[in-house]
Amino acid sequence: MWQIFNDNNLKKKKIMKKKLLYAFVALMFLSNAVFSAVVDVTSAITSNTTWTSNNTYVLKGFIYVKNNAKLTIESGTIIKGDKQTKGTLIITRGSQIIADGLKTSPIVFTSNQPVGQRSYGDWGGLIILGKAPVNQGEVSIEGGVDNASGDGKYGGTDVNDNSGILRYVRIEFAGIAFQPDNEINGLTMGGVGAGTTIDYVQVSYSGDDSFEFFGGTVVCKHLIAFKGLDDDFDTDFGYSGRIQFALSIRDPKIADVSSSNGFESDNDASGSDKTPNTTAKISNFTLIGPKETASSSINSLYKRGAHIRRNSRFSLHNGIIMGWPTGIYIDSDKSAQAMIDGNLNVKNCIIAGCDKNYDKVTQNVTLDILGILSNGANIFLTNNTDVMLNAPFNYTAPNLIPKTGSPALIGASFSGLTEFEQVLYIGAFGSDVDWTAGWTNWNPVGSDIIAYAGADQLVCKGDSVKLIGTAVGLPQGATATYLWSNGSSTIGSTSTLNVKTSVNTTYYLTITYGGNTVVDNSVISVTTPNFEWNHNQADSSITFNNKTNFYGNIYFSNSSGTKATWTYAWDFGDGNTSSEKSPNHQYNSAGTYNVKLVIGDGANICDDSIAKTLVIYPLSVSEVNFGVNSFNVYPVPVNNEINIELDADYAGEINVNIIDMYGKQIINTTENLNKTAILNYKTDSFSKGVYFINISNSKGMISKKFIKM
Repeated sequence: MWQIFNDNNLKKKKIMKKKLLYAFVALMFLSNAVFSAVVDVTSAITSNTTWTSNNTYVLKGFIYVKNNAKLTIESGTIIKGDKQTKGTLIITRGSQIIADGLKTSPIVFTSNQPVGQRSYGDWGGLIILGKAPVNQGEVSIEGGVDNASGDGKYGGTDVNDNSGILRYVRIEFAGIAFQPDNEINGLTMGGVGAGTTIDYVQVSYSGDDSFEFFGGTVVCKHLIAFKGLDDDFDTDFGYSGRIQFALSIRDPKIADVSSSNGFESDNDASGSDKTPNTTAKISNFTLIGPKETASSSINSLYKRGAHIRRNSRFSLHNGIIMGWPTGIYIDSDKSAQAMIDGNLNVKNCIIAGCDKNYDKVTQNVTLDILGILSNGANIFLTNNTDVMLNAPFNYTAPNLIPKTGSPALIGASFSGLTEFEQVLYIGAFGSDVDWTAGWTNWNPVGSDIIAYAGADQLVCKGDSVKLIGTAVGLPQGATATYLWSNGSSTIGSTSTLNVKTSVNTTYYLTITYGGNTVVDNSVISVTTPNFEWNHNQADSSITFNNKTNFYGNIYFSNSSGTKATWTYAWDFGDGNTSSEKSPNHQYNSAGTYNVKLVIGDGANICDDSIAKTLVIYPLSVSEVNFGVNSFNVYPVPVNNEINIELDADYAGEINVNIIDMYGKQIINTTENLNKTAILNYKTDSFSKGVYFINISNSKGMISKKFIKM
């Protein structure tokens, strides 16, 4: 924000101002409404059952479909998960779900929270458990949903086990934490067999992974992971099926404390040789990472487009990875050896707009990863625009179709991949068919109209500001009317309005449309000049907060807004400067640095500055346990307070840092740990959502995640 200056203290200086013109308004349909009955589902389904589209079903608690029962869901049916009871639908071994939607009438699993308040981890999710092989034997699914009857068990010997049909289905806002660091994913599949149909499924705003495969042999097509928190597609425990036509799109601001990847693949947690190995294959995928351009500001917890590790032999064919910090990352000797032996393949892929196209971590194996990737006919491009997709970073209406001349239109190869559908193109889309059209939802948070008042503007004190009211998200054919007020009187009834900004003013905008349909008032603020900037780590392996900053690439985030003519002058205090808006800078020695930012309008009319002190300490600390035997957080979920219980071999000072999922620091304090401690912090002022706790000292750092309700 811009700091407000007093003319008495700042004579003859014109002040920059910035208007923040965003309003979110909810719709209330008062006429011509069709209301469906609400059916609470509170107990297990033990016989064949049909859910019909004239009802809305609310899952309360863990709902098991068991005893070989079949749950059939009509197209167009809406199922909501209750937040308070962690509503979850679990299809147990031997039972089936027949959720066969239509392109024009998909089946929707979503949050029971009010429109406009839906978010990550509002409910449990959809869990399908089958009898296909898993390299852990018979095992319980993660998330704490197993019970005395073994309804959370999965795995077996039936490669072609059939758990039913998921087709034209959306799953939104799943992933609630049942226990700290123990969340269900959007769609969790444990030991699901090849007889199961998974096709045209969109998972949005998942509080953990969007899709996770624990073993099994299921074949999936047309999958979408949209703005998930953790990984988009996670494969473990010997998953040996295949996936074709998959898309993921990330929110650059949102990532998980465990690090967020497009693909993450393990054989198991220890990287053992247990069989079946994780040997899944995926072809024709498009991973849209968080980095639209090389200078894009993203959450530092974003890592790799594909992280293949722990003896996994997961193979990638005919896909696009674009806009990630690292494209391909091979982690562990066993996975590296599998790549050398031709059992882990990356072929005919495009890697674009990544800071690093590839990376590796090995100890006793020499992996020529560049040579292998080059021999696999992979293409490396500097910029995302070089891929020539129509609008991959349009988050409200993405268009992934390649343009004429795109390198993605040719170059696919299915040599040795006869089980896949044979197409010419690389990526999830060719030049003619957008298979996301008609059944997806790119704004599931609600049907809110967004009242938008134009781009940020740079003006000096006393100049006019033009408010441009735009109603985004109106139903087709609807006409909006506008009413502006300053809180005491009406000042305009047109979509555009010129106002003077000599003082701070709050403007209220009411939009109405469609006869009796009324849109609530929303506040639009035009602020007098203020700005601020923060510093964060560019590499999450560096602990960085107000107490402890270490050598590393420091990211300076300038949240002042922007305009094409603005100029930025950074002085990092060590003799180096930058003219970027939000630069990175490498400090090479410990010390105290006075960092200053001066912003000008480019015409030498308005400028302002701010300075902060930055302390760099000479120690690099990765996320390493420094002797903590147990680290518990309760209650789950968190309401008005949080308790952190620690039991350690360590006595001394620790730093407690709590940040939200946008990377904003909420609590930063120093505590004394005498081997054991119970720390209590008030959280009643926290907004609802996902938070991360980092406990650190000079020897290491440990982290946990919790959800505030």
